[in-house]
Amino acid sequence: RVNQRAFRRALRYGFGRAILHLRGHDAAPYRGDILDGCLHFWGFDGDFDHNRPDYMFEVISLTGEREFYRDRILAAVESAAGDRDGHQHFALARIFTEAGDEAARVALDRALERLPFDHKLAEHTIMLHGPAGLLRVLRLRLDRLDPKGGTQQDSVDVDPWIIQEATDRWGKRAFASAMQDAGRADPRIRNLWSQLRQEEAKWRQDLGKRSEQPSLTYEQVNEILANPEVGKAFGAGHWSNSLRNWAKTATDDEWRRLAAELSDLPGDDPRWQRAVRYLYNGRAFPGDPHRLIATVQAARLDRFRYLVEMDFTERLALRAMNALAEVTHPAVRSFALEMLKTSRWTSHAASLLAANYEDGDLELLAAVFRRERSEWQRHGIALSIRQIDERLAPAEAPAVLLLLYEHVRCGMCRCGLVERLHAHDALPSLIAEECCFDAYFGLRERIAEIVPGVCGGPGGYGHAGGGNRARTATRPPAPPSDSGLCT
Repeated sequence: RVNQRAFRRALRYGFGRAILHLRGHDAAPYRGDILDGCLHFWGFDGDFDHNRPDYMFEVISLTGEREFYRDRILAAVESAAGDRDGHQHFALARIFTEAGDEAARVALDRALERLPFDHKLAEHTIMLHGPAGLLRVLRLRLDRLDPKGGTQQDSVDVDPWIIQEATDRWGKRAFASAMQDAGRADPRIRNLWSQLRQEEAKWRQDLGKRSEQPSLTYEQVNEILANPEVGKAFGAGHWSNSLRNWAKTATDDEWRRLAAELSDLPGDDPRWQRAVRYLYNGRAFPGDPHRLIATVQAARLDRFRYLVEMDFTERLALRAMNALAEVTHPAVRSFALEMLKTSRWTSHAASLLAANYEDGDLELLAAVFRRERSEWQRHGIALSIRQIDERLAPAEAPAVLLLLYEHVRCGMCRCGLVERLHAHDALPSLIAEECCFDAYFGLRERIAEIVPGVCGGPGGYGHAGGGNRARTATRPPAPPSDSGLCT
């Protein structure tokens, strides 16, 4: 049988090889690892690894001990918190419920009583039970109003995207009818449903108009950089978006002129800082890159913290690094090589080489990747390597891409790596086969498209145990940010 450590690693990364192995081998030796994978979220990121519970349910279905795992998962639901592990417990309980398990439904119901403001529990309840589920969520939240009319926790409201997903599944008429009936008996429900409909309409309108910001003149841009409040007078309610849009449409002369005017400002001048934050992340900075390098060097580079932990100087340095990644210049390349050797910002240092690549850099980045212990930093280095390969396709890329495939836990990144290996005509057949059962269902679908016939079963990709699940009622991905998530 497969080495137990190798199986646990495959399960932790979400490789399809774990499912393939269980299809022909006894699962009993791996019981502890499988249970651990059920009770703990092992995905890289909660927003992008939303199929992980479905993957674990497929694993459970291959063990022959479904009741063993189900009992322990439902026991965990009884005390689960609203964290990543708890959300996996709730998701697995929902899958059991959809399979007709009444005890799982009851466990989720009790969890909602404890945590009525948890957005994941609300989603599961509404998607499982439609209008009745939404009414239950709203009533539980209303019942926790304090005497002054506020809530003890977050909000009585439900995110508009959940309503959209649920109405797509159950039908708008069903929700409208149920809410009208409930509103006749309970004015609170009537008022809330009206509010939810208004918020959903506004949400849809905002989605359609997100990029529709008024065009700014050069003078208005300078005024906003000096004082963002004046943006309202120009019709730029979201002045930061208006600045970003101006950066896309400004003439080359205006773009260079602004950089020249900002070049003499001190590093702590708010105008320079706003320009770094909102202008130079989408269009290459046209001035001397040493200006941006100095902004990076103002931060501590001997440590790297997640965005939520960073102070203002570190966040500004991060934006300056993003701006430098758009610049091709010998000074940027030298700075990147220096940072790869001496700083803890290896992920962002790697991004600078994408636009400043020279032969041999791919092996250099692979060496940095091997020695880097931070999974987050590895993730960023892998993104930069993939970007280089997409642009230049160096001959040595396949070996490096295979290394990354084995050591990057992000399923979306694995999907991109597989696409690049296929483009090089270097995708091993065993990897193609296991992709049909990967924890990231997007990879399952993609491998069926690029390697026709590799996956069996309806829909063109593999089925394991209870079968692949098409349920993807998930929130749309957030826009790209400095968080390091796959985009």
